[in-house]
Amino acid sequence: MNRLLGLDEGWLPARMRDQRGPDEPAPPSDPEYLRAALAAQETRAREALTAQTPSVSAGRFALVLRPERDAWALVVAVPRAGRPVRLFPPERDPASAARLPAGELAFLPRPFVGEQGIADGARRVDFDYGFLVPLGAGELRVLIGLSAESPSRKLLAEIDQRLAASKGPPAEEARSLSAWLAERGFSVGERLVVEEDQ
Repeated sequence: MNRLLGLDEGWLPARMRDQRGPDEPAPPSDPEYLRAALAAQETRAREALTAQTPSVSAGRFALVLRPERDAWALVVAVPRAGRPVRLFPPERDPASAARLPAGELAFLPRPFVGEQGIADGARRVDFDYGFLVPLGAGELRVLIGLSAESPSRKLLAEIDQRLAASKGPPAEEARSLSAWLAERGFSVGERLVVEEDQ
């Protein structure tokens, strides 16, 4: 089961929202505050998984998954305007992909609340803004493929070549890509939609 989350800081504990803008470092965290932020993350993720909502309107988004078996994930976005693109694993760091354990909550591109070490042993709450919806995309049809095997660099290159050659209408292209990925060992579930936040 896969679900989308539009990402903003509105659902986090107020102290973090009040002290940080999108490009500012997070404030130092105490254990109680970090626990509250992590609890908010898990609550939001579980709500998303049970909401049965296949679309969101957002400028940035994340994916919440609970795979039925151990798997490696591939995320492809098919925009209304422009060519399809691989979002995950990221092209700049394909090794960042990790095996997703069966039955556990998983977040892509990574958990959106975490903890970051800074100088002198202090810790900060770290907020990840997820995947960016490109300006002018209109909407993204998001395909999530799960595979029992880690995709090789050769396969990722083949996928990128296939995406670069895409020419059809978005809905048709999403269906075609789903079938193409299935032939290469990916189980592709429902196609989720992210509408560009106006």
